[in-house]
Amino acid sequence: MKLINNRFKLDNLIYDSLYSSLYQVLDLWEKDKRLYLKLYNEEKQDAVIDYFIKNFIALSKIKHENLLLSHQFDIIKTIDGKKVNIKEYYSTIEYIDAPTLDKLYLDLNFKERLGILIQVANVLDFLHYKGIIYRHLSPSNIFVLEDGTIKLMGLSTICENIINAEYSDLTRHFIATEVLLEQKDIINKSADKYSFGMLALYLLTEDFYNPSKKKFNYIEGSELNSLQEGLLNHAISSFTMKNPSLRDYEFRDLIDDINKEFNMDFQYDLAKEREILDFKTKIVGREKEINRILHLDHLFSKGDIDNKVILIEGNAGTGKTRLLREFSYVLKLKGRDVYSTEIGIEYNGQLNPMANILRQTIKDTPAPMVDKYAQELSRIVPELKSLLDINNSITLEGDKEILRLFDRTTNYLGELSQYQSIYLIIDNLENCNLQLLYMIDYLINNMGKSKIIIIASYNKKLISRNSKKKDIISKWSQNKIVEKMSLSNFDLAEIGEFIQYILNISYTPLKFSAVILKESEGNPKYIEYMIKDLYANGELYFSPSGYWEVKAKKYSEIYFSENIGESLESQISLIKDEYMDIMKIVSVYYDAVSKNTLQSILNIDLDTLNKSLNELIAIGLLDIRVSDWGYSYSINNIQLKRAIYYKIPKEERTEIHKKIAKHLEKVYSTNYKAIMGELIHHLMCSNQEERALELIIKNAKEEELYSSQAVLLWENAYEIDKEKRSQYRMEILENLGNIYAIKGENDKALDIYNELFKETIDNSQIEYAIISNNGMADIYIKRNLLELAIEKINESIKLSMEIGNLDLLIESKVLYNRILLKKGEFQETEGNMKKLLEFSLAHNLDKNLGNIYNILGLVKYYSGNMDKALKIFDESVKAFQKIGDFINSTKPINNIANIYTQYGENQKAMEYYEKGLNIGKNHGIIHLELVFLNNIGSIYMSIYQYDKAIKYIEKARIIAMEIEEVNLEFLTNVNLGMIYLFMGNFEESYNYYTILDEFVNNQVYSFEVMGYYYNFLSEFYFAFGQWEKALKYGEMAIENIKDFSINEYMASKTRMVLIEYFISNIYEKEAIEKIRAEYRLENINFDRRYDLLQLAFIPLIEGDLEYFEDILEEEGELAKEYSVPKLDYIEEILINSSKDDEKCIENLIKLETNMKKYNLPQLDLVLNILLGIRFSQKGRYYEGINYLLEAQDRIYDFIKNINNRELQKGFIKKYYGDGIVDELNKMAYEISSREINYIYIDEIESQDKIKKYFDFSPLMELMNDEDFTKIKEVNRYIDEDVKDIENIDTLISKLTSDYETNLELILKFLAKETFAIKGYILGYSEDDNKYLPIVSLGGDYDWAPNENLLALANRYEDGVLINDNLQESTIEFHREFLSKGTRSIKAIICIPIKVKMARSIYTGEDRRKNTNINQINEGYIYLETERIFNRFDKIRHKLAYSLIPIIYINLENYKLKILSTMDKLTGVSTRKYFEQEYKKIFDEARKNQSTFGALMIDIDNFKEVNDTYGHRKGDEVLSKIGQCLISNVRDTDFVARYGGEEFVIILRNTNCEEAMEVGKKIGKAVEKLKISKIKEPITISIGIAIFPQHGQFKEELIEKADQALYHAKEMGKNEVVVWDPCLFNTLHRVDRLAGIISGNINQDQRNILAILDIIDLVGGNISKEEKIFKFLGRLIETMEAETCTLIYLDKDKNPLKTYSRIRLNSEWIDEPFINYNIVRKAILTKKGEFFIDWENINDMDLILNRPNWKSIIVHPIEFNGEIKGIIYTTVPLKEKEFGYDSYNMVKTLAGIFSPII
Repeated sequence: MKLINNRFKLDNLIYDSLYSSLYQVLDLWEKDKRLYLKLYNEEKQDAVIDYFIKNFIALSKIKHENLLLSHQFDIIKTIDGKKVNIKEYYSTIEYIDAPTLDKLYLDLNFKERLGILIQVANVLDFLHYKGIIYRHLSPSNIFVLEDGTIKLMGLSTICENIINAEYSDLTRHFIATEVLLEQKDIINKSADKYSFGMLALYLLTEDFYNPSKKKFNYIEGSELNSLQEGLLNHAISSFTMKNPSLRDYEFRDLIDDINKEFNMDFQYDLAKEREILDFKTKIVGREKEINRILHLDHLFSKGDIDNKVILIEGNAGTGKTRLLREFSYVLKLKGRDVYSTEIGIEYNGQLNPMANILRQTIKDTPAPMVDKYAQELSRIVPELKSLLDINNSITLEGDKEILRLFDRTTNYLGELSQYQSIYLIIDNLENCNLQLLYMIDYLINNMGKSKIIIIASYNKKLISRNSKKKDIISKWSQNKIVEKMSLSNFDLAEIGEFIQYILNISYTPLKFSAVILKESEGNPKYIEYMIKDLYANGELYFSPSGYWEVKAKKYSEIYFSENIGESLESQISLIKDEYMDIMKIVSVYYDAVSKNTLQSILNIDLDTLNKSLNELIAIGLLDIRVSDWGYSYSINNIQLKRAIYYKIPKEERTEIHKKIAKHLEKVYSTNYKAIMGELIHHLMCSNQEERALELIIKNAKEEELYSSQAVLLWENAYEIDKEKRSQYRMEILENLGNIYAIKGENDKALDIYNELFKETIDNSQIEYAIISNNGMADIYIKRNLLELAIEKINESIKLSMEIGNLDLLIESKVLYNRILLKKGEFQETEGNMKKLLEFSLAHNLDKNLGNIYNILGLVKYYSGNMDKALKIFDESVKAFQKIGDFINSTKPINNIANIYTQYGENQKAMEYYEKGLNIGKNHGIIHLELVFLNNIGSIYMSIYQYDKAIKYIEKARIIAMEIEEVNLEFLTNVNLGMIYLFMGNFEESYNYYTILDEFVNNQVYSFEVMGYYYNFLSEFYFAFGQWEKALKYGEMAIENIKDFSINEYMASKTRMVLIEYFISNIYEKEAIEKIRAEYRLENINFDRRYDLLQLAFIPLIEGDLEYFEDILEEEGELAKEYSVPKLDYIEEILINSSKDDEKCIENLIKLETNMKKYNLPQLDLVLNILLGIRFSQKGRYYEGINYLLEAQDRIYDFIKNINNRELQKGFIKKYYGDGIVDELNKMAYEISSREINYIYIDEIESQDKIKKYFDFSPLMELMNDEDFTKIKEVNRYIDEDVKDIENIDTLISKLTSDYETNLELILKFLAKETFAIKGYILGYSEDDNKYLPIVSLGGDYDWAPNENLLALANRYEDGVLINDNLQESTIEFHREFLSKGTRSIKAIICIPIKVKMARSIYTGEDRRKNTNINQINEGYIYLETERIFNRFDKIRHKLAYSLIPIIYINLENYKLKILSTMDKLTGVSTRKYFEQEYKKIFDEARKNQSTFGALMIDIDNFKEVNDTYGHRKGDEVLSKIGQCLISNVRDTDFVARYGGEEFVIILRNTNCEEAMEVGKKIGKAVEKLKISKIKEPITISIGIAIFPQHGQFKEELIEKADQALYHAKEMGKNEVVVWDPCLFNTLHRVDRLAGIISGNINQDQRNILAILDIIDLVGGNISKEEKIFKFLGRLIETMEAETCTLIYLDKDKNPLKTYSRIRLNSEWIDEPFINYNIVRKAILTKKGEFFIDWENINDMDLILNRPNWKSIIVHPIEFNGEIKGIIYTTVPLKEKEFGYDSYNMVKTLAGIFSPII
């Protein structure tokens, strides 16, 4: 193989693996440019190939100076100039001759390393801008050029590595944990930030293997000042955070900061990098159509359908051509033969488009077939005449010649499709002439069983209504094989995606897309025109900050004149002068125009108008719509509409707009709303802006202020008024500012209010100054910028008093009192608000009453007077509703719901919250959504539905961040931190704790929010055993929330009692009683039940069982109504812990098992401690050790990632960590009489890792095998089937012939030995192309292994052992695989199941020299455990590895049960098994760059053996030859029966000469076989092809060996032939089953039955003539022929007598027409043939009025080497054309019948 696709010259093989081969090549089309070319193993790389088919083009467009380019992905069409019929894919990528960073970084100084980091940051920022996550950044994927420039590995290579989980050990260190663990939902650009942080560690510090620091040791020579060091510390710490959401440092900021602090001059030009418009985008909005074609292709390839016609209809610009090109691209990459043609407008009317298709097919057509059809094809493709030297041909007259041309072209394409299914793609059918359309019509109607799919597009609007062309296409729709697709314009989402691709950005610009939708109506072509024009005119520009921006916000005036194009001009030319006035009106109209409007504006009679409209509709220029008010009309083609519009002179356009506006105002004078948009359009376009503004504002005022329609109206008014600065200016700004503020668009609102304030200064309109000040103050309060708010409020109060505006004065004072309320100044607030209420009521000022009542209600609420607050809030709701302010009524509604939560009436509270949320959603008020989402989440939190709570509160948190609502952002973080604390996810809760700590240090929050925060801190410190801090913040919480949050208040008080007890160890029953008494006065029963359960622990610990039972009795009553799993399990634990009998212990054990499904990790910890202590006390030490180690394991899981030593220590102490250590020590001593030297928590130094405390290796070392056996006995995870299996010998003795059961037994045995919780034996699934569970410990067959882990294990012969207990380097390197939520995996064993195979190279007679070992991976053993007490150690690892051969045998036998492998007659393998093993051998040879030979073998004259000696003797010959073949090859070679008398042999590690020698040796051995009664020697013919010399691909190699075999037969048989390029074009194969065994079950069954019938007929007891009669009938039936004739020959080989039959006739017939020239040729050459008899033109088809040409098979019948007769079979060509398969079937049946002749 030297040349691929006549373009890429192979220069050097870089590597060859099982998955792919990489070559250095020269691109001959690009001046010998050097590239890398990669070939892909389709079966191993199908996921990569599928990904590249969909995405490679997009990848190839990502171009950056620091990124290697991905050039091309395609399928191999030719090798060394010859077409190949195989599916083999390749890609080309940029060549680079430079070392990777890991090879040279030690030679770089600090500044050079920093320069590399800046370049990497720059290219990553570029990729993120485009929405691409690199994932695999590492030194081994960074190339460094001599000048210091870097290039990242190309995206195609990286994507391939990601899909295959392929990366180096070094790269693994740089990959983010979320990528390694395949947590796809959280993988974003933060993953690359982590990799970058690790790269910075690698290059700049000495701390690469110890990244969990905030200060680092920088390399020698760095010489950093404090600012530089601080910058790098911050960057590395931020980038390497384990939580992706905390990696918040941006690359662009980093580059700027490094430039500044290190005086570097790194230049970047964002516009140069990113200012690219790409109109050759990934296809958008056509997934349904593409998936349909792919589904049809799947059915097509399976043989479920033979042919299909897809008609794609769409208007101009909808993307028909683009879709057809996508079809062509995808289908070609699936290995299909696709031939395309486009019929242009300039098309000259001949059959040129079909000629284009035929030219494409000829290069893929075997030469004999081209010769066969050359006469006719040359009439369409004239150049064939000279190429094939065609002179004489049969020419028919007139229509007959055309029909012959159509017929032969159809047959040619049909026959070509039998070799490989074909697709014909025809674009723009509307442009074709009738002759071409008739030809396509003929093809569609006469495809028969051809394997052809036609895909054609057309625009029905461009086809004349009553034309023949339209009739033909319409008729196709009635054909069952025809399917139609209609392409529509894009919707908003599709436009957004389209523009995203054009602009090369990572997000969808929805607002911009909405404008484009409005202007373009979603037409893809016109969208392109618009974007180009916007860019050319500077409306769309690329800002210096690196983002696309738009200058204008209005696009209605944009004119795209350059892009009208010839097609639009041609459409305009169709418009008659008298119709142009109609078209002008319709083009001026924004929407569809009614018939009444047209008649009124044009002032013409209705009949004339109707006639004109009908004509315009008929020629496709107008569309008609039917609506409630009658008919309306529009120009659907937006380009045509604009073209007509801008052809109208400007003055005339203005006048038409004015007329329409006047007409609309007159007709709709009582209700403008129905036509508001249309009217404004015409007013604006006729220079009547003032009137437009007047109408817009009038309508806006009639709408509800915050409705979407009102927003659009006010925004429209704002845009119009920008230039006019009308009398409505202030009113517009006021309303727009209020809308933005209430919707949470605070930045926009501030801009508008500021603009309003500036206008008031210019115009001295004090009232609006107050409004703008108050608007800004309201936003400042929400953002906690209280000083700024007070400043604005004071100014407003002063101005209000000056102008005497009482409403604004009250509004300003209400704002001021909101600030007082935030600060907790309740008394002052209440006094002020009472005065304002009294004043408002006295002066009938209703506007602010709702807010006054609401604040008064809040004062009562915060003061604890809930009943009074409830009444005041009701008044607030009424006051708001009285003035129609339903939006603000949600404030008291929310507060009422809050009170109901305090009453414990959660259902009622939820109803109010849902009501408020719906108001917010319906009006688009995002701030309201935020409040209610958080509060609904809080209710779910209070009733222990944590998952729902997180869902709601997380949504609220995101909104709060977006609108900068700082108090609610803080509160949502508090709530999430509390939820994760309650769930036992301490690591996540700690993350929120750290975030909140940063917030508090940089911001002041309301007293209410701080109260909730203090409560969280108290609960948090309580959870971590920090009693003093928990006490401190509990007191602060109580002080803040005592009057308004009874839930948090009582929770804090209960916690205080518990803390006091843990600190003092003094049992104060009175304190507990006080809590119980307070709770009885409230109705918060979930909280009450939980706190009673917590308090019950105190008397239980103190042994006061009577009081303990009293508390549980009270709690039990609550449990009847307030039951949740968490509380129910706590109750069960307490009850069963209070007694010391065996039944209670068993109950606790059951509880521990049952709880697992509810994810209650804290309770699991408590239970393990309780059970461990109980078993220790009872002397059941092994069980005690088991549970206490589980407890320690839980503790470690909870705190291992908490980066705070005090919290870690507190948590350990809270759960008696040292007490557990002592108890373990005691039990170990009782078992071994030796003490263990444990470390106590206070002995851990600050620099020590906390894991040191949890090092139980001393205990493990103390345990001998007997001890572990005893622990195994009490281990509840041990399966009963293996309890008595103690060693491998016993295991083997238990194995049976049930291979699946054997695998299950082995897995259970390994689980017992290792203490594994989960385990699988994985096998490779050919269907899914991945490893899937064959057997599973827990029956979980849906589990999918981590591909990254499998890839890692496959690198080592004995796989990997990863154990948290082992202090080995591999553990440190691969620990991320042990991460798994709140409960991490403690250990993993993963071992590939590989079989060792000997390889030998043949040298002379001794072919076993140079033996070495190769391995094939069949699957994996996978074991894991969550238990710290496990035996995942080197001994057990070795044990598992030692079982690989046994597992392999059982795995293979398991597979062989499904797949029959041995041919019973010959003793060699079956063809099915051969195909499976051949694939493995082929992959092995590619991987190891070894060679092998493929020998195709056929027994010579085997038919004569069967005919002469019978089939039993034939079977004996087959059996003897099978054994002979086996005995003459090595054990490592492979022999199989390929079919009938054909065999195939694979000779491993064999070159061409050696294979030839082996072939000759086998031939001689077969010839020497002695078979009784057979006198003649048995011989074989052999064809040989060598990998990789003769073929690089599996199918290709077998095909070439078969071609060589045919040639051996042609040479006279008993020959050995090696394939040679001169054999390339042969069509002949020695496939004796061709036409007999096809794979079609019904067809095959019919053929076999025919053979059996003829065999029976030969031996039947009837006359010879009857036998001939039945034989000819059976032949007609089997071949679906029309006639069949047997011609007897005399001794001189002249026709003597004929016997003829015709179908559906039970009598002999007179001799039909026989072409005796053909008969004489068959007699002379002794060879049969199949062809079309063009000479017979006398027989006419009366229906089609064309010659009834016949397809003919002629075959001589030989017996004992002498021709006795001729079989002459015919069928009308219109029905079918006989091919080789048909010919071979006739030949076979005639051979069987020959003894009768």
